[in-house]
Amino acid sequence: MRTFRNYEMTYHRPTTETPDGTPENSVSIKDYIRWSDNQGQEGFKMKNTFHTQTYYPAWITDSKITYKGIRLARNGIEESGSGSYYVLYGFKYGYVDNYPNAHDNAGIDIDWAIDKNGNKVNLPGIDFVKVYNGVDQENGWLGEASTEMSRGEDLHLLGLNIPTIIP
Repeated sequence: MRTFRNYEMTYHRPTTETPDGTPENSVSIKDYIRWSDNQGQEGFKMKNTFHTQTYYPAWITDSKITYKGIRLARNGIEESGSGSYYVLYGFKYGYVDNYPNAHDNAGIDIDWAIDKNGNKVNLPGIDFVKVYNGVDQENGWLGEASTEMSRGEDLHLLGLNIPTIIP
């Protein structure tokens, strides 16, 4: 398992959302979204029956979209040996979906901020946070790993201080 800096992954708009083109027909599509990366890898993202919505951003008009940044090491491990039990192990710190949203360890401390080369930077504050999935992995029937969060709070404004995991 490896983390990649300066990683780029391009997704191509799928030609159809279901094998017969009707949204009502929710079935798995093995070769759903074609992708390629700057490491020479390519393939398809699968659509599973549990998530019937489009996986390609509806507001994007281009036929492809490229994300750039750090790709985290794969953390999903199939533990049963039969493809039925996937565990996504938490990263040490700094990933938005590491713990349940209400858990103190779900917090991200801006003192952990780094630049694109991994060098520490000092931020006096932040105005905007962009969160997108930093892991590229399929987890069988569970599907592609995706970041999910329910809220963001500025603990300084709330007058709260929680102990953080020191990197």
